[in-house]
Amino acid sequence: MIVALSQRNLLSLLHKLQMPGSVCAVIKGDGTVLVAEPDELHYRGRTPGEMHPETEKFVAEMELALKHIRRKHEAPNTVTEWRDAPMWVRVAAREIADRFTGSHHTEAILRVISHYAKEAN
Repeated sequence: MIVALSQRNLLSLLHKLQMPGSVCAVIKGDGTVLVAEPDELHYRGRTPGEMHPETEKFVAEMELALKHIRRKHEAPNTVTEWRDAPMWVRVAAREIADRFTGSHHTEAILRVISHYAKEAN
């Protein structure tokens, strides 16, 4: 079975993973239910498989960006420094947190991250 997900669907699931109490699911028009699980649950008792090195790097950078967004959302007046994150991640996350935190503009968030990712390359 092949299930095609749009970027919007992927971002929706990512957002739902950040929402306390969410069932972390998207129901497609044909009734297919897509469920996201936090890594701690999904990889419980095993090690995640390898990914392409560029994908691993991107995932690590996105995790840093999400961590910053969560911190900003939980304590909006707190300024957090990231010494290990690439500059584009810090700038994109700061702009996302300032402009979109607390909203459901997942496509706009993706555009901001994509903009800074293209600038970095």
